[in-house]
Amino acid sequence: MFFSLATRADRIAFENSITSSYLNGSGAHLLLTLPHDDNPSGEFLAESYLAKLGLSSFHVVRATRDVSFEESWASSIPMMHKLSLAFSEPVKYFIALDDDTLITSMVNYRHLLDKYPPSERHMIGARSEDIQRYGWGHGLGPYGGASIALTHKLVEDMVEIWDECRPLRDSQQHGDHKLDYCYNYLQGTPLRSGASDQVMSLHQLDLSGLAGPYFQSGQQWLTVHHFGWFEMFPKSRSDPEEIALIKLASKTLDGENIFQNYLLRHNVNETVILTTAYSLVTYRPPLEAKHLGLLERLDHALTGKGTWHDLEVGQGPYRPVREENKDKWTRYIQSITPRLSPHSTFSKSKVIGYTMRFSREFGNDNSTTEVDWLL
Repeated sequence: MFFSLATRADRIAFENSITSSYLNGSGAHLLLTLPHDDNPSGEFLAESYLAKLGLSSFHVVRATRDVSFEESWASSIPMMHKLSLAFSEPVKYFIALDDDTLITSMVNYRHLLDKYPPSERHMIGARSEDIQRYGWGHGLGPYGGASIALTHKLVEDMVEIWDECRPLRDSQQHGDHKLDYCYNYLQGTPLRSGASDQVMSLHQLDLSGLAGPYFQSGQQWLTVHHFGWFEMFPKSRSDPEEIALIKLASKTLDGENIFQNYLLRHNVNETVILTTAYSLVTYRPPLEAKHLGLLERLDHALTGKGTWHDLEVGQGPYRPVREENKDKWTRYIQSITPRLSPHSTFSKSKVIGYTMRFSREFGNDNSTTEVDWLL
């Protein structure tokens, strides 16, 4: 895999950056494009840090003054192809994404890409959860902030027509749209035809406000984009705090189990649903059986500036909204700690599971509950 990021050096070159969580030890290749006005020592700063990540190769370049960020983002594809010609083995997948995107499991991400033969033309990206953005804007093409992957064959063929499709690229504002227009041109399909592959587990997250019900939807989460746009928790936490918690969750729960729903209790008195690494919700009176697998409507749950409309989540219908602290009580994740085997020694410890601590974040109620996750 060959990854591309276009960002400032100080947004990637530190231990707790989002990108380090999936690049570290991955053995992938990386192209980092710095903006033309970045710190004069940006190359040195970035290269010094990237050398510690165990990458197969890394390449740091600086955009020229006359090239926009979006064009740099799109043009990383032919640049990666040119660099890859010197590699001992061909690159199967070329991947561009934003620096505020977390890949929850590189193993599972590779499994996703393996479904698309590198000898065929495939462009794999995300949909936007925002219905207005999806239906009224570009919409049908893949959104690349959450990652957009191109197979070896597609990149080879796209490089051949790169200059030819420049007018189409210039007509589009966003880098992922530029790629999609060139892809449709190459395929001979109508623009905005939706000919590319869109994957629901790649989450663009074009939303603001409290996005809790979306994380409680039971979907698979291979990527989480747009940290800083939305609020994961009702009380104020900094982006680094939220990112650190999700990074820890993705490491301990191995990506597949993040934000998955489990029915812990359902009787005549109450329903209790665990969303791993996110929330523990008690419903009194209990949910109706027909509502157990459904999602609360997000248009009522979101808060923030403006008026929020419904969001596309790939499932429905929705269950009725419950009011917090009246007929629904939510506890949010505070920490995840390993549980060691009682037979562990000082020199050798065996992790047998994890303890997830949840707490209320409503008014002055800070009560906590612990859930043990055994391996």
